[in-house]
Amino acid sequence: MYHFYMGSVVMQKKSVFLLMCAVLITSLSSCVRNMPQNVQSVDASVPADEAVASSPAETVAPAEDAAAAASNAPADTDASDVGIRQILLQSDAVAAEAYRLMCEMATEYPDRDITRADSDHGACRGWIIRTLREMGYEGQIRIDRHKVTQTGRADGDTAKENTFELSNIELTVPGKDPSRQIIVGAHYDGTGAGDNASGVGLLLAAANALKDTHPDLTVKIVFFDAEEEGYLGSIMYAGAMSEEEIASTVLMINLDALAFGDYCNIYGGVTDRKTGEVTRTEGYDLAVRYARELGFHVYGPEELDGYFEKYGEGPPPDEIGIFTNPWTKAHPMPSADSLHANLVVFSPSTADISVHRDFAARGIPYVYF
Repeated sequence: MYHFYMGSVVMQKKSVFLLMCAVLITSLSSCVRNMPQNVQSVDASVPADEAVASSPAETVAPAEDAAAAASNAPADTDASDVGIRQILLQSDAVAAEAYRLMCEMATEYPDRDITRADSDHGACRGWIIRTLREMGYEGQIRIDRHKVTQTGRADGDTAKENTFELSNIELTVPGKDPSRQIIVGAHYDGTGAGDNASGVGLLLAAANALKDTHPDLTVKIVFFDAEEEGYLGSIMYAGAMSEEEIASTVLMINLDALAFGDYCNIYGGVTDRKTGEVTRTEGYDLAVRYARELGFHVYGPEELDGYFEKYGEGPPPDEIGIFTNPWTKAHPMPSADSLHANLVVFSPSTADISVHRDFAARGIPYVYF
């Protein structure tokens, strides 16, 4: 992201990033059934009292203390508290597996450039499919292939055409209510661990956790291709959705570059470039409400508004902190030129620079980790 967080000291405990995201993914998968049906003509946020079920009586310390807090729960603990502790325990295991998978992908398939036949891209695609099958998924996997020809410029004025085949990988976990679904996605092209083996690792770990479960809503787990080439995979996927599928999708969760930079960031909502108003923040509101209930420190629009103007830098990194876009209508991004005009959006939304953009354009609420 192009904001003041870039350039601070990079945190080393990347496993904490994955744990925090795993906690919220697990929470959202449990409570998203309480979100209203996706109505594209409505841009208002979900009222706080309608966003999730009743809040638990107490919060639980996250991260390293999660397992201890859960195992030491008293016998008369309220049922809602038990649910929170179960989420933390499950998320801790999911995060550990996500970290392992991230390291394996980054080590074995570091160069996933789809435009080059000699890269690790094809081998990585095979690894994702093989890993899903080893989890026990078979008939639920769909490979959606598209041949693409790009025309670019190379060697001065010489026109250069590049043809390649992109492959989106979709896993469907049927829900009790097949008329409603959430889409959880991560792009698998790119380089290294940060962009985006971290997102793929968590997505695979989440798929493993969902095996043999029956979620309330259908969960579509999608590994998008060719994000680095102009979001081609998500363009193809979202563009093929019917009006009925769009209306039935209550939330899109985008996992991109989780183990990258100094902060664990969450974004959601759409900025109206004419008025500066941010709407469709249902997904973000739900995520940060659960983050607070789980004991995380949330640095949202209210906490970050004007922070840079006052201190000249971003807040110090927080190992149990959840951050978002700091720029607001009252305190916009400084010195934004025409080159970066597309990045001028207001908190808690983010720019159209990842796979969530093609779902947001169709009125689907999103959360971007």
